[in-house]
Amino acid sequence: MILGISALHHDSAVCLTKNSDILFASGEERFSRAKNDSRMPHKAIRHILDNFGQPEDIIFYDKLNFRKRNEIKRELKSRYGFSNIQFCEHHRSHAYSAIFTAPWDSREPCAVLVVDTVGGKKATSLGYWNGNHLEWIKNFYYPNSLGLFYSAITRLIGFDSNVDESKTMSAAAFGNPKWKDYMNNYLLEADKSNYYCLHNFERGLGFGTLDFDIAASAQKVLEEILINLCNWLHKETGTTKLAYAGGVALNCVANTKILQHTPFESVWAHPAAGDAGGAMGAAYYAASYKPKFLKGPPPKWKNAYLGYDAGDVLDPIEVADKIIRGNIVPVLRGKAEWGPRALGNRSFLALPSKINSIRLHDIKGRTKDRWRPWAPICLKSTASNYFDVIQPSYEMMFVSYSKTNKWFPYPDKTARLQVVDEDNNPWLTEVLKRTTENGHPILINTSLNVRGKPIVNTQEDYEKEIKDVFKSITN
Repeated sequence: MILGISALHHDSAVCLTKNSDILFASGEERFSRAKNDSRMPHKAIRHILDNFGQPEDIIFYDKLNFRKRNEIKRELKSRYGFSNIQFCEHHRSHAYSAIFTAPWDSREPCAVLVVDTVGGKKATSLGYWNGNHLEWIKNFYYPNSLGLFYSAITRLIGFDSNVDESKTMSAAAFGNPKWKDYMNNYLLEADKSNYYCLHNFERGLGFGTLDFDIAASAQKVLEEILINLCNWLHKETGTTKLAYAGGVALNCVANTKILQHTPFESVWAHPAAGDAGGAMGAAYYAASYKPKFLKGPPPKWKNAYLGYDAGDVLDPIEVADKIIRGNIVPVLRGKAEWGPRALGNRSFLALPSKINSIRLHDIKGRTKDRWRPWAPICLKSTASNYFDVIQPSYEMMFVSYSKTNKWFPYPDKTARLQVVDEDNNPWLTEVLKRTTENGHPILINTSLNVRGKPIVNTQEDYEKEIKDVFKSITN
């Protein structure tokens, strides 16, 4: 077994693999209950040791400097007796996380894109996977960083950088990109194959208040640069497939624009695209040199349910009937989702009514953010009836476009849609079949957490953090 570890920047995580199979993957925050926990994932490592045994190889997702590598080696050896500890270059960890989980054979060539704030000294990397080896074609170095630009905008409009970029993406749907030309003239300059930061975003742009037009402008600038880079990368590699990772790859609106406006026929964005996903990529990097891995079948991504197993005691029909009656239902079952988005195993599920929307905002402590849209969920088989689906996504890594304002009236008609079927989540499929048969094909799916806390891992977490708040608002 190989244990991949990401830590010490943000969103620390672990991933345990055996040959080409993923046995377990989780962010440390799910165990420590500290949102975006960046510390060494000791609680998650302990869970692995208690439930899966001692891994033979340990690999850290970043090269770091010599002193820091030695500190990590000493710490892991003294705590757990780990001896064979390796280190993988940061952007290579991101790249391998996407290459080996993509919905095509990993022995097929594909283009590779990594975009984040910083990884090692890199901010953006474009490469080619020939089916056996990754070659970087072009790199952009920090602080010439798209992630840093978007984080500075996030802070400028009153959110927390490196945490709330998804809010900036959501806010963009409500704005007019009237500041786009200003940003292109004074903040970022780009051509068909390059971009240049004209401002030192390390110093930020200040801290202000919510401005939808600034968010919309930044989103538009980001999308256009990514599209240019991807068009160039397609010409350089001649491939029809793109494996994409890094924190910026969590921007599902931009991901969809890449699919719509470039020649790539298939785009895969890793569901834990940020630093947490580096643990998985590092594990695959180490595994890729093992004889059993090389001789065995290629990895096959099944689904993102890879974390702590809370058991399966909820009856899907009972849950569906409660939803149909207008109740908000907290769902805590099965294995926790890998990545920052709730996918139905750690979720609040509800009908998309106005009262439920208000109640959910109150439960989650988002009374000042009632403008934020909820994510819809429906059966994959019925999705096209209600949405223009550019690419169906089980992990909510792409958006679809609503055909009606009946359920989700977003100004730009985008919806971070999760589709479900029997192969991906049989339990959730039963819930949706029942609600669909009763005239409710679309539900709200939002994460099972309250403000300032990560998504719950266990029933104990729910009892401590959510139960009383939920009862006080829904009774």
